Amino acid sequence: MEQILSETQLRKKYIIYIRSILTLIILLLSIYNYADIIDGRLYIIFYICIVIASNFIFIYLPEEKYEGINLHYVIFLLDIIIISLAAYWLGNMDFKFFMMMFLTVFICALSKSVKLSLVIAVVVNILYLFLIYSFADENFDITHSVNVLLNIPFIFIISLHGSYLAEKANEDLLEKEKLKKSNLLLSKDIKQLNEEVESIINFTSRVYDSFTEGIIILDINGIVRFFNRECEIIFNRRRSKVINFSISEIDFLQGVKEALFNLRFKKIISIDKEVIIKVDGIEKILLINTAFIRDNSQNIIGYLCTIKLTFDKIKRAI
Repeated sequence: MEQILSETQLRKKYIIYIRSILTLIILLLSIYNYADIIDGRLYIIFYICIVIASNFIFIYLPEEKYEGINLHYVIFLLDIIIISLAAYWLGNMDFKFFMMMFLTVFICALSKSVKLSLVIAVVVNILYLFLIYSFADENFDITHSVNVLLNIPFIFIISLHGSYLAEKANEDLLEKEKLKKSNLLLSKDIKQLNEEVESIINFTSRVYDSFTEGIIILDINGIVRFFNRECEIIFNRRRSKVINFSISEIDFLQGVKEALFNLRFKKIISIDKEVIIKVDGIEKILLINTAFIRDNSQNIIGYLCTIKLTFDKIKRAI
């Protein structure tokens, strides 16, 4: 079964292919100029060794390094330098070729398509040859100017490199725009969801506050999560002094705290348990009911306590 390559694997493969072709062209030029290299230009051998070694470096680089286009930019600039040196030492580096190099890069940046790379290379090479003939003598014969012809493959390499880089840069830009739009839509959905959750919480809070009984809700860790308006009246305490505090830290709850402790640690449910408390010098008799709060799997997720004040038994302390 044929293995499907990932995007980074394809990028790495394409870059290695381009650099292999470039290295092959440089080797062929070196073979053609073998006599001149041996005669006094041995530094070109060192240059060729560096080109070959760079191929192995990029071959053995991890695929993760080829994500995005940052590494491709570096390779592209490196290969422009390599091509310039090769044209200068082995071909015919002049202003016309130098101008054609950057014209190729410019057209590739506009095309943003690898499919057009060969067309771009052909057009630029035709323009290059036209300039050569335009500035040459009447007796000029390009077949006798091999160094000029040897520059032509370099235009193809630059075109392949530049077109691929421009195409991938454009793809990455479009992908970022898609992600930006997706994040914007997701942010709107999250904002809407938060508003809905806040609305539900506010509605639930108003429902609890409408009860004529006090309601205290603890989470599984014994932290007070709800303390309704009736509780504020009964205990003469604001809910801000109670909510998000541990029940063990709240002393004024007195007998209510004991009933909740029995529920949490002893699993004892209170039903109409009578508790007498003293608030600001006034004794109040309360009827307390406790219960477990369970999820759909019947696991305990919290504790509920309802408190009813028996008004007919309020006694002022003597």
